[in-house]
Amino acid sequence: MRFVPSKEMKIILLPEQEEQLCTKETIREVFAKDDKGECMAFDIYDGEDMVGFSMFCEYPKGSFFLWNYGIDAKYQNQGIGTRALKELLAYMVSNYEVKEFTTTYLWGNKYAKRLYEKVGFIETDVIDEEDCHEVNMLYRVE
Repeated sequence: MRFVPSKEMKIILLPEQEEQLCTKETIREVFAKDDKGECMAFDIYDGEDMVGFSMFCEYPKGSFFLWNYGIDAKYQNQGIGTRALKELLAYMVSNYEVKEFTTTYLWGNKYAKRLYEKVGFIETDVIDEEDCHEVNMLYRVE
């Protein structure tokens, strides 16, 4: 896998997945306002094929929030998402001295839950408020 710096999401998601990630417009807005360079994104390549997208924000120092992670619809259900995420986390640790990662997924998204647990994230808590139903997860680097 290769991780190429990016500032926009170019992959195509299944319609039911679009609400799980930020919109392409929101991602562009984040980078337009990120004058401190706290966020970074990568197009994920398997060979010559762009198969996914990831976006991180550093919070706090030495810790990164995995804000968006998606695999293009035509590459799903082939094990690429799990392999790419494992390699992506290792890449981040090696290049950015990350001590831990956090992420969230929308309550009920069994696919995200299974993916994150497969690579070593653990559930820390659930936010269940009127307009927010998310599960927080943590991955500590050993």
